[in-house]
Amino acid sequence: MRRTAVVTMALTLMIGLAGCDTYCPAIGWVNSLRVDTSAIDGVTDLQFCIDEECSPRAHETQPTGSVATMFSAHQDGDDWTLNLDMTAPESVVIRVFAADGALLRESEHRIDWTPPTGQCGGATTAPPIVLVG
Repeated sequence: MRRTAVVTMALTLMIGLAGCDTYCPAIGWVNSLRVDTSAIDGVTDLQFCIDEECSPRAHETQPTGSVATMFSAHQDGDDWTLNLDMTAPESVVIRVFAADGALLRESEHRIDWTPPTGQCGGATTAPPIVLVG
């Protein structure tokens, strides 16, 4: 008898939970872009700007000027990852620099974002930006 009651309660609980909404644990995310700088010789530093707010230069030890503290760029060879917090802007200005600090190229790029799928939201994705020489 006791066993039947436990099984009945377990089945009732499972049926009741089957209709529950999805639990979304993420309260934030970071949108990022990949930038390929392989076509430009001598790139050692990168900065990006969105709506007049700029990241610190990637290898700058002491940021100069007004910078958006939630923006950052990280280098892996000729590939750079731009971290944009939860921002998904329409465009980004990218500046690349030589080892001596000279500006090699500044260009604006439109971003074709793909929204997240699923009920919980999350980071949007975009194809890489390839800088041309």
